[in-house]
Amino acid sequence: MAVRSLAPVELPGRSALRQQCFDEHVPWHRIKNVVDITDDGGRLLAEVLEDFEAITALIIDLTGNPRGVRKALAGAGDRVEVRPGDVLEDLPVGADYYLLPEGLDELDHGRLGRLMQSVARACLPTGRAIACVPIAAAARVVKAAERSGLEVTRQGNEDAASLIEFGSGPLRVLPSE
Repeated sequence: MAVRSLAPVELPGRSALRQQCFDEHVPWHRIKNVVDITDDGGRLLAEVLEDFEAITALIIDLTGNPRGVRKALAGAGDRVEVRPGDVLEDLPVGADYYLLPEGLDELDHGRLGRLMQSVARACLPTGRAIACVPIAAAARVVKAAERSGLEVTRQGNEDAASLIEFGSGPLRVLPSE
């Protein structure tokens, strides 16, 4: 199955909300390496890599324009690698964080389950995966993650979205604003 097929239909405001949630709730200062499965053209990680010089990143590009993503991230030099979205089984093992793409709520049950299984194989036992999904879809995404062996380690709602962190360990609830 192609990762590219996970790219969601562009909805106004979703990318901005994902970026805001990840900017505010990912502990960037503690991360050494990150995998971003994205269709945002590298915008989120361009800012992060500028602010946190110790982070290395792999972007799995769902836009179909890896050359454009590389150009957007040129300032990060050799700290970033860009791969076109190929297969879910290609997720590298051992990153500190896996930033999940928008559109998880749009995937059918089988594709969502396969994505979460791939994430579990890549990030357990010490990594984390994080998603920003519409509040109405949070329970479905959590259920798929738990069936794959991931545990919800942090969850909270912000605006119209639910931020969910997966991995292993106890649940921490984000404070409400």
